[in-house]
Amino acid sequence: MNDIRKDLLEEYDEIILKLALDNFSIIKGKEFDLEKEKIKECEEFSISQSEIKKISKLLERYLMKQNIFVFIKDTAALLKKVSVFVVLFIIMSGITIISVDAARSKLLNLILKMEDEYTSIELTNNRSGNVLGNSLYINWENAYAPTYFLMDIQFRTYPIQII
Repeated sequence: MNDIRKDLLEEYDEIILKLALDNFSIIKGKEFDLEKEKIKECEEFSISQSEIKKISKLLERYLMKQNIFVFIKDTAALLKKVSVFVVLFIIMSGITIISVDAARSKLLNLILKMEDEYTSIELTNNRSGNVLGNSLYINWENAYAPTYFLMDIQFRTYPIQII
């Protein structure tokens, strides 16, 4: 029985304290409203429009700097994640290029711009200009030469005139 009475008295004290705080806050709120009205009427504490504009510009600059900082921070975090995938892609494609002939040829064909001028085989005289017997010089400069020929390739022959 004493426990119930003790609990009720504690609850009663809490309710009285809440009511006292509520009344105190109402009284203090009214005092603050009166003080606010006095400050509005006093010219010492009033802020001019130019000062308001200066303050708002400073706030906008600060917010802009904060937004830029957050953007850079987010972008850096994203770039870290993307860089891992880029490194993995480079490693995987490097392994593929080194190990597979067909993939290496396809990749080289993508990178190199194929032009007839650089991909055709040109038979010319040797560098001295003299032809010794049947020896001819093949100009391989700036040429991408395949390592093997497919069976379906057709070769065109042109008559070679040795002068």
